[in-house]
Amino acid sequence: MDSILEKFRRLIPTLIFFIIILTTINMSAEKVKIKGLDISYSENNQKMIASGNAELIHPDFKIFADLIRYNKVTGIIEGINNVEMIQ
Repeated sequence: MDSILEKFRRLIPTLIFFIIILTTINMSAEKVKIKGLDISYSENNQKMIASGNAELIHPDFKIFADLIRYNKVTGIIEGINNVEMIQ
């Protein structure tokens, strides 16, 4: 059985990952922030999803929606339901 310290050591990379996701994320030389009540990130396909008062802040615009998907590879942003863009 793993000790508490060993479990914590395995958890550290996950905690660091979520801290990075919840703060400013640098994407292809543009600084983009994503906020929401629930945020997920897939390392395999490099997609971020924010839901619940989701907000994506780009240096040139802001997007608000119930759900926002951002593909880091393609740069495609999808806003779903109650979408608003401010430039």
